[in-house]
Amino acid sequence: MRKCDGSVDAGVVLEGNLVLPSMPAAVQRLLQTIDGPRPTATAVAQVLAADAGLVAQALKIVNSAYYGLPQPIREIGHAVAYLGMAEIKRLALTVAVMDHLAPENAQEFQRFWYHAFHTALVSRQLARRHIRPVDTEELYVAALLHDVGKLVYMKLLPDRYGELLALCRASSVTLLEAERQLGGPSHQELGARLARQWGLPDSVARACSCHELPDLVALGEVADHPQDFAICVSNLLSQLTLDALDDEQQDEIAGQIRSDLGYDEEQFLALACEAYQLEIEVEQFVRSLGVPARRDRRGG
Repeated sequence: MRKCDGSVDAGVVLEGNLVLPSMPAAVQRLLQTIDGPRPTATAVAQVLAADAGLVAQALKIVNSAYYGLPQPIREIGHAVAYLGMAEIKRLALTVAVMDHLAPENAQEFQRFWYHAFHTALVSRQLARRHIRPVDTEELYVAALLHDVGKLVYMKLLPDRYGELLALCRASSVTLLEAERQLGGPSHQELGARLARQWGLPDSVARACSCHELPDLVALGEVADHPQDFAICVSNLLSQLTLDALDDEQQDEIAGQIRSDLGYDEEQFLALACEAYQLEIEVEQFVRSLGVPARRDRRGG
């Protein structure tokens, strides 16, 4: 049953009857234009320009550290021309998901962005230096949206999500472990359902359902699933960097990553240091979104 505040009872989710939000009309028009018979940069830019919020957020991401452009892009038409149709499509989907599912709790939304962008930056580092071959454009969007199930939780099940976070804080465990202890749906399940309903790229749906430690263990050889492997490792490295996990969990995560990459302790520490150093870029990006970049260290 849906509550007056727009949230729903956790029991509804357990019964599989949770109604997920629909894709925004503005994004539907954009996708129809891009996927049409003869899309042009001008036509796509005109559709984007009709939604000022979409344009503002898209330009912030375009000008973020991930793309590393030589100079800032100020107009959406230039962004379309520079990035191309495929990248603009992925970018618009990313912004739509983030904005349409933005929760009331600004602090938790900030934490979501912080982890999402940090994971994306770490994934870029991995693709460049440690894991190949990987489609870096698909990887970026998949990394940004891998945890979108958390937004579904925050938007539709805020009380249950609060209980999960409280357990994360009290026991220094990951969100996945908290979900197992309290029961109910996982953020991975909710994220994958939303990705399929919205017709997001398959790489995003896979990232939503496959990014935690058990998934990394199950993947096997890196060469068999390079992008899925990169998402798992990036998410886990971000958790090690940002979250207050207990020693056992830290050792388990570090040990699995070392084993799968074939790294010794010195090589792993160098990799972890790279992830830690990316926090400066994350701080700058989150601040550009208009949300205070200050964060706390909690499991999840």
